[in-house]
Amino acid sequence: MFSLSSELLFFAEAIFLAGCALGCIRLGKEALSAFFVLQLTCANLFVLKITTLFGLSVTTTDVFTIGSLFTLACLQEHFGKKTARKSILIGICMAAIFSILSYFQSLYPPHDAKFEWVPRIFFSSIIACFLSDRIDLFLYSK
Repeated sequence: MFSLSSELLFFAEAIFLAGCALGCIRLGKEALSAFFVLQLTCANLFVLKITTLFGLSVTTTDVFTIGSLFTLACLQEHFGKKTARKSILIGICMAAIFSILSYFQSLYPPHDAKFEWVPRIFFSSIIACFLSDRIDLFLYSK
């Protein structure tokens, strides 16, 4: 496998996410809303991975935060504020459900490896997603 710089990976992933969001617009508000929820879930799933980007220590999920804000802007622009607001609520509910399901999975005894549950990070991430999305919707709504 070849090695790319973190910055190049970040831009490649951001372009890919933007392209997916634009493609989802053609499929309708349900597809764009589902893509928004997928990005929130990925952001919460991979929040523990840290890297160096532009000389700063960041989580690798920052690209999902940017992508979800772009997707939210597309939802609002093409399908209205009400659809964007509903997508935020659905996304937060699905992220919370994902966290609870992850917790249940962590209760099973492991075979060889130990899996540590870190609920504070997951729930803090969900709250941060909710607040940043609501603020974005408030600031950039028509």
